[in-house]
Amino acid sequence: GQTHSEVSVLQRILNNLGKAVTVIGAETKFFGPKTTAAIKQLQCEHNIVCSGPSWGLVGPQTRGLLSRLQAGGMVLDGSTGPGLIARYNFDDSTSDSIGSYNGTATGGPTYVAGKIGKAIKLDGIDDFVDTGSALSTALNGANNLTIAYWVNTSSLNNYPITKWGTGRFASQTFLGSKVRMNWRFGGAGGAGTSIDHVSNGNVNTGTWQHIAISYNNPNSKIYINGVLDSVKPGTGGALNSGVADNLLIGKSGLSGTFFDGAIDD
Repeated sequence: GQTHSEVSVLQRILNNLGKAVTVIGAETKFFGPKTTAAIKQLQCEHNIVCSGPSWGLVGPQTRGLLSRLQAGGMVLDGSTGPGLIARYNFDDSTSDSIGSYNGTATGGPTYVAGKIGKAIKLDGIDDFVDTGSALSTALNGANNLTIAYWVNTSSLNNYPITKWGTGRFASQTFLGSKVRMNWRFGGAGGAGTSIDHVSNGNVNTGTWQHIAISYNNPNSKIYINGVLDSVKPGTGGALNSGVADNLLIGKSGLSGTFFDGAIDD
């Protein structure tokens, strides 16, 4: 192991992702066996590296992954090319902190103490965030897409994220205590084929949890608290093109139902 001041920050991120490398609040500067094992597990789960001399080393790809998992109440990563597309911190704002895909808050959501800094609180009645038509266009036809966020839900059976209305692209719900993800690919508008992916693990009310969902053509993956929960294969194809529906945070574009809880970075 090695000792460095940045290791305590790394351990804090890993602890927040549920890796439990130290007692929370007692992070150290020592890159020891538990930290190495957690990094190796994360790298394997996200298909960065799973063997060889670089396995367990924190290089640029791993740093980027940790940043994406830790940051942004809503992180969108991938699209038709590599890189971070949009990031919403929800620190008293629905602005995109890395670009111009700013969201519009509707219904009067509030900002409350969150997992890190502030969080946006949606009331389950009429609050939601519309991320706009420019982001909707940028997402259409993606071969790879990851959406990640921290959530503290007040109730289950609701819709944190959808781009699903007259067209079909992606819809993430809480189905009872499960994470449910539906991707539509291989077509345009409302056509195409779907993956209906339900997690094995559970989501609980009243506590912060990290959710990451990804489509890596042709597979759907669900992560809960930084751990790969399940993989469901599809038949292959880019996510649907020509879907005019905007990506909504906290509202179903199809049923009009709303999310009750907080989303944070």
